[in-house]
Amino acid sequence: MSLVAGRVRTAKYLLQPTAGQRVRLDHLVWQQRKLYNRALEERRKAWQEEGRSLSRYEQFAGLSPATPASRGAGASTASPIPTPRAGG
Repeated sequence: MSLVAGRVRTAKYLLQPTAGQRVRLDHLVWQQRKLYNRALEERRKAWQEEGRSLSRYEQFAGLSPATPASRGAGASTASPIPTPRAGG
């Protein structure tokens, strides 16, 4: 992406992932969708129950690091978001 005379130029790329890459990409998109929906539900609940808006900073503060090193020695490397089931 480049900036030319105050305009942003974009580029489009066609992804052609291998079967394994496709599975991982689908899983990543699924996880992001779940995270977004959970954050949206949290914002809606705060508004409906307390009449207040949540800032992104308040929501970011509630997230826990997802890296194995940040969990401590011997901690599980399982994702905090469940894995999608086949066919669902």
